[in-house]
Amino acid sequence: MEKLKIGFDLDGVIYPWHELVYNYLKETIKLKASFSEFWKDPTNYVSKELIYSFEIDPVFMSKCYPKHDDLLLIQNLAKNFEIFYITARKPQVSVATKTWIKHHKFPYPENLIIVNKSKVEPVIENNIKIFVEDRDKYAIELRDYCEVFLIKKPWNEHIQNEFVCLNQLAELANFLDVYNKKI
Repeated sequence: MEKLKIGFDLDGVIYPWHELVYNYLKETIKLKASFSEFWKDPTNYVSKELIYSFEIDPVFMSKCYPKHDDLLLIQNLAKNFEIFYITARKPQVSVATKTWIKHHKFPYPENLIIVNKSKVEPVIENNIKIFVEDRDKYAIELRDYCEVFLIKKPWNEHIQNEFVCLNQLAELANFLDVYNKKI
């Protein structure tokens, strides 16, 4: 019997990129905004070009350790589910992303998919039934193709009432127990 497939976004779900950038800016430019204020609209505080520079910097995209509980959760899920990682990271950091996934011993590193635009195609092609996301754009586009769990973030507050929301990734295990009973 084929394993049920679960997909995870990276940044904002598994990789704490937003926290890394925010903390860096607090230290270097003495950013005064709260995390929530900043990420609701970062261009109120810094240029789009500066944000883009972080998005294409292999160091910023690979220097953090995953949360221990998140890594353990995904490793445990891999016993019963096939795991996919679908991210919209820039091509400039694809090698760093692959290295990070392998280095931290995430299961199914061969199932890393880096997309330019939509995540719908790889979700359909790989028959992914559950996807964990933080970005409103991707959560909305995916909801017609799989069950989407939304990690609560300041940038997705306006759609949280439309999805099953998680405060942290570790909460997913509870929902999967219920989900498996419905199958």
